[in-house]
Amino acid sequence: MSNESEGKKISLLKELKEIGVPVVTVSQLSNEFIGSIEDMELRTDKYGNRALFVRIQTDSGVVIQKFTKTGIWEFMKSLEALGFSEDDSPIGHVFRWRKMLKGRMLKERWFPVELVEEETEEEEESEEEKEIEAPQPETQEQQQEAPELSDEAKLVYGTLMDRKVLSEKDIENLLRNRKAAKKAIIELIDKGLAEEFRKGGRKYYKLKQ
Repeated sequence: MSNESEGKKISLLKELKEIGVPVVTVSQLSNEFIGSIEDMELRTDKYGNRALFVRIQTDSGVVIQKFTKTGIWEFMKSLEALGFSEDDSPIGHVFRWRKMLKGRMLKERWFPVELVEEETEEEEESEEEKEIEAPQPETQEQQQEAPELSDEAKLVYGTLMDRKVLSEKDIENLLRNRKAAKKAIIELIDKGLAEEFRKGGRKYYKLKQ
């Protein structure tokens, strides 16, 4: 019987690559990058201050960014500006991060400035096909003659017409109801108004297929 406590023997570099995690220091980060929040932990730093440590997965590796008391508040406000409520978790979401100095902070930090929707290879191909077949943008007169809509669909459509970027989460927060959001999107698709979406809308198109 083998002794499991001995663990797995490693002999090849590719095996190390599979289990290793590349770490990126903040000094290696550019002023703007794309990364997902892997986890967040509140603990005491080496100076004895309570701080939030945010673990971010980037294309180059993992970076851990520390926010002290003032930074934590600004970080939270940045997430709220992207549509996250008090009961939402940013963990697992992909963001565009930008280096900036906010509030009363003494040092620059990277803050989420845009929620990035990840697309599968199938979705990318589908989007390319839709771009080829996409109709010409409607004129202002045509837009004003939009068909009758429910109150929920009108609210979503009006927000889109203001050229605000809406994701699935944005629409749910707008209507405060997931079922109502789905129903409003399907209604816009039925009326041929889904092309107004800049982000998030195309995924709903699959609901009708």
